[in-house]
Amino acid sequence: LSSSYAQGGYQTFMIWMDMMGEDLVYTVANAQFQSQAKWTLHRNPTSSHLRYHYNLFYIFVANANMIIANIDDAEGPQEERDYIKGQALAYRAFAYYNLVQCWGSRYIPGQDNKQLGVILRTDNSTENLPRASVEEVYKQINEDLDESISLLSKVTTIKKENKSHIDVHVARGLKARVLLTQGRWEEAAEMAKLVVEQSGAKLQDDTYVTT
Repeated sequence: LSSSYAQGGYQTFMIWMDMMGEDLVYTVANAQFQSQAKWTLHRNPTSSHLRYHYNLFYIFVANANMIIANIDDAEGPQEERDYIKGQALAYRAFAYYNLVQCWGSRYIPGQDNKQLGVILRTDNSTENLPRASVEEVYKQINEDLDESISLLSKVTTIKKENKSHIDVHVARGLKARVLLTQGRWEEAAEMAKLVVEQSGAKLQDDTYVTT
């Protein structure tokens, strides 16, 4: 899948987003990621980097769809199946959130948001599909996250072993981010409050330096 230093999975996508942020000044002319910092690469429809990251998120979707379609009939304890399905739903929501943010139109709070979003696939069919509206994409994202949170909240004996794993606190954090994007401020604050109060997570000790 990768053919360049700039095609290193979600990690390089995050670098892209940082480089395109308004709080970063990038003055080195011959450095890596300079075209992202200049806001020129993402405007090039023939860019292999764009194609790579677009495909990457749809790979996430395809893998999640495969799990979601089959996990209910799998053998094993219900809690394990809830844990697996809950993570798959959160990953699908995460993928579509990034896709619609970067390849769809902006979500505008208070409007019908019929503007073009991205193609929605909730199974692994291969027929050509039209782009869904932005509202339809966010509806799917929120439905996936709500079901994910419902399933993961039932998981009490399984602890995530890797940072790539998703538990209910991660799913709620992602839900809060989506709600912020939709301008649903109070709901986002309530969801974030649950994470702060129940996850046990805290900032690193050196996050704030006092003098």
